[in-house]
Amino acid sequence: FGYITIVSLNTSTGVVEYNYTVTESVTHPVNTDGYDQNDTIPDNFSITVTDSDGDTASTTFAVAIIDDVPTAVADTDSVAAGQLGPATGNVLLGGTDAGDSNTTDGVKDVQGADGAKVVGVAKGTTNADLDDASTLDVQVQGAYGKLTLHADGTYTYVR
Repeated sequence: FGYITIVSLNTSTGVVEYNYTVTESVTHPVNTDGYDQNDTIPDNFSITVTDSDGDTASTTFAVAIIDDVPTAVADTDSVAAGQLGPATGNVLLGGTDAGDSNTTDGVKDVQGADGAKVVGVAKGTTNADLDDASTLDVQVQGAYGKLTLHADGTYTYVR
């Protein structure tokens, strides 16, 4: 799944510093909505060391690849009183959007190594199926306007 690069070796203590670089996608066995210590995949390396007079010893070194998950952050946006909008932005990327005049486009989400996408949208507190792509790219009527949210995280809200 990856490779190890030795960064330093302290010959007095035997401490080795290394970097591990993942080179391919890894499918994890546990499907969770958050961090799970049990959701790891080992990447095993055979290591042989040789001392100054030629003696060798071998062992296996395992790097535990822990699945990272996206973390969504609640976003807010606004339309000034008396204005019709639109308010635009991106619920995944946050920041400010040049498409509107406000500065309340939310906070960037942590997307994880696999990236993130919006898979569904629902109005209010609901038990709706948020894995339903048919809820995207349609206008959701709110109390004061309509929200259209897309899988890439972009949205438009119009009064």
